[in-house]
Amino acid sequence: MRRGPPTARPRPRPRTGIPLILRFDLRTGTVSGSETAWSAGTDAGGDGNGAFELQPLTDAYVVPAKAAPSAGRCGAKATHHPAGGWLHFRHAPPGSSFCLRDTTNGDIAVITVIDVDHGNYATTDDITYYRHRS
Repeated sequence: MRRGPPTARPRPRPRTGIPLILRFDLRTGTVSGSETAWSAGTDAGGDGNGAFELQPLTDAYVVPAKAAPSAGRCGAKATHHPAGGWLHFRHAPPGSSFCLRDTTNGDIAVITVIDVDHGNYATTDDITYYRHRS
């Protein structure tokens, strides 16, 4: 069975101004103290400069410039970019967007970085979740 790109009808879950101090569940839009089925978080990034920590089976795509990505474009582009664990803050500075794709089901999260605190690695982001429909 072949799955197509996410449909144009997203299940919007905009989350504005939520710091990613702990783990953030990308599907429910809740901050959690532990990892969930599909979540992200922030930490030192292995180099002390901060990064988004991404789960295995997640693809990531950093949107060039400050373009507004669609769910379809995110899904298509992220497919070719396995995340590898971290997306460093220097690659996704405030004002930029990146897409995450859950490789197990095709769900998409579009994250726009609003602010980054390099002291405690917290971020403020605008996150929209799109559920893949086959």
